[in-house]
Amino acid sequence: MRQGDFSRDGLEDVIAREASTGKLWLYPGRVTDSGAAALGARKLIGSGGWNVMGQLVGAGDLNGDTRSDLVAVEKASGKLWFYPGKAGAYGSRVLIGSGWNSMASLLAVADYTGDGYNDLAAITGAGTSTTTCPSGDGCLLVYPGTGTSKLAPASRKADDWWGLTGAF
Repeated sequence: MRQGDFSRDGLEDVIAREASTGKLWLYPGRVTDSGAAALGARKLIGSGGWNVMGQLVGAGDLNGDTRSDLVAVEKASGKLWFYPGKAGAYGSRVLIGSGWNSMASLLAVADYTGDGYNDLAAITGAGTSTTTCPSGDGCLLVYPGTGTSKLAPASRKADDWWGLTGAF
C-alpha cells in the first residue's frame, strides 16, 4: 500500500504485509543515480500479527502530528484500529470504530472535506444498510478527520460504487 512519506526523507514510501508471517515491511522511496524513482531495501516495521487484519490503509496524517498513520480493519471482529506513525514504526493502536468488516473497501482521501484534516472513505459492502446508507450496497461514505485519532460521523457522497475495482 502507498503510505506517503513514512520515512520522512521527502520521498514516497510503500508498506507491504507478508502473508505467510504477518510481518509489516517498509520499502522506502529512493532515487537512482540516473534520477529514476525506485524502492530501497525493505525494513521491518511490524514483527508479526498483521495477517489478522483484513484491510490496511495508509491514511496520511489523521491525528495532526505530521506523521503518516495507518488504519486497519480486524477481520474477525470488524474493529477499526488507528496506528499513529512514529519514528520508524507505528505507535500503540487505538480503537476508533466497530462494524467495519461490512465495508467492501477503505480509501485514504486526504483532506476531502477541505477542513485541514485528512479523511477516510469507505464503500459499503453487500447487504449493508444503515441510516447513512439506507439504499444498501455500494454507498461511498466519507468519515471526516478531526485532527485526533477519532473520525467524525460519516456522510454519504455517492451511491452505486459497488463493483468498482479502483479509485484513480
